Parts: sequence; C-alpha cells; structure tokens
Amino acid sequence: MRIAIVAAFALVAASAFAQAPSAKFQQAIAATGAKAGGDLTDAPKIKADGALYSLSGTIQQSADDGSFLANLSPSEENVALANVLRQQRGIVDHPSYFAISVPKSLQKYYFDNAKIGSGFDVVGRYISNTKYQTVGGQQKQAPVFEAVYFELWSNRSAAPVTYPAPVAAAAPTVAAPAATPAAQQVKQAVAKKDPYTACMDGANGVMADMIECAGAEAKRQDTRLNAAYKIAMAATSDKDALRNKQRQWIKARDAACPLDRDGGQNAVLTQADCIARGTAVRANELESLK
Repeated sequence: MRIAIVAAFALVAASAFAQAPSAKFQQAIAATGAKAGGDLTDAPKIKADGALYSLSGTIQQSADDGSFLANLSPSEENVALANVLRQQRGIVDHPSYFAISVPKSLQKYYFDNAKIGSGFDVVGRYISNTKYQTVGGQQKQAPVFEAVYFELWSNRSAAPVTYPAPVAAAAPTVAAPAATPAAQQVKQAVAKKDPYTACMDGANGVMADMIECAGAEAKRQDTRLNAAYKIAMAATSDKDALRNKQRQWIKARDAACPLDRDGGQNAVLTQADCIARGTAVRANELESLK
C-alpha cells in the first residue's frame, strides 16, 4: 500500500508525554479483538498476518496520501514493553518505528487535526512491512498497519466521538452520533469493507493470496484511472498540460513504488500495494475534475 515510505531520518526520542489509553481506545480493542502490536515494531514478522493490532505512537513523517511513519509512543502500556524488548535484543536508544495507512473514511479527521509529533492511538490491520534507513546507514524494516480505528491524543475531548464512521464520498464527513457506543462504531466500520480489504481479509495472511489481492486491486484502480483520464481529457481545454502532468505522475508513482528484488514475496506485495494505492489517489484527483 502506499506505505512504501523509504527514507533516512534522525533517531530522535518521542516528544509526547505518557498518555493513558482512552475509554474509546479500550472499547475499540475489545470490539475488534485486537492484539498488542508493540513487539512488532522491534521485530516485524517475516510476512504480515492480516490480523488487527493496537498501538500508540507519535507521527514522525507523513505522505500526502494519508500514510505516515511513526515511532512507538512512551505510553504507559508501550514503554515498558519496548524497553524490555530493546534490552533483550541489546538495542540502546533506538526508537521503534511503524507505518500507518489512514483509509479515506478517517482522512478528514486525520488531515484536519494531525501534526508532526502528534500522539495517537490506533487499531490497525497488519498488511505488510516497509524498509527505512537510519542516519547511520543501517537498513531496517517497519510493520505497516491499515487503520480501522484512529484517535489523536490532542483531540480526545474535541468531539463526542473521534472515530468518523465511513461515509459515501458525496456525503458530509461527520462524526457518528454520540449515542452510538464507540465499540459498536468500530464493529460497523470493520463490517463495511471495500473489495480490497475484503480480499485481504479472506487471504488470512497467506502471502500468495495477498499478492493476488493487491494485483487485482492495482488493475481495478488502473481501470478507474484510465476512465477518469479520458473524461478529464475530453473536458479540458488544455490537453497538453493534462497529458504532461499525467506522464509526470506515472514516473513519480513508479519511482515511489520500486521492487526490491532481494525482498522476496513481501517485496512483491509491497510494490503491488503501493501501485494500487497510488493509482487510487490519482484516479480520485482526476474524477474530481469532472
């Protein structure tokens, strides 16, 4: 998924203060049966299992498509686990990184309120791993989670419910009524799955099936893209400008979604997922030009 965030960055300690898990976060964990995911940030699985995990973190780097890189927060629950794992592995002062893909249903809340350094709680589906490089040149891997529940610490009291229910693209993006329990909202959100999410869920962590899902999604989004491009070209008075912009976008997308030929099946999945999500973003942009 567009979680191909491959970058060098400084190893800095989290700046957020310790935060106790909110009642909504605890309800989301109970509703989804999510497992604690803190240990995956130091030791990702060889292949993502598609299961739901809960984590708390601080945003370190962000991308325009709603994906971001985070480090494990010094929350009451995570810091002890992270410290034990680092001691066991002989790691000293090394932040534990992971990546989050924010789905469209949560992106308005995310983009309106999130900042670099913001603390958050998340329940996410473990979909892949991504590579990053430390300032010392060391290659590391971080797990990637697609959020089904997302709550910023700074906005816990800003609204009765901070988890926006999925809505149609043309409908106003608003929080669900406060009378609906947070746990029920999460159940409803998980139940309303797009075809890609449903396919990945059905794969049950089997890598070959997950690759097939990602490939099918990439083709589906490419069909959307081509249709939207034809309509946009027919409607615009500056066809050369749109054509050049589309060519530049294709180059940028391909550069952002390279295939790590030494990465095995996980690399194939990561690239296909990246292409699918990047193509979906561009299709949305072109469709908005109608």
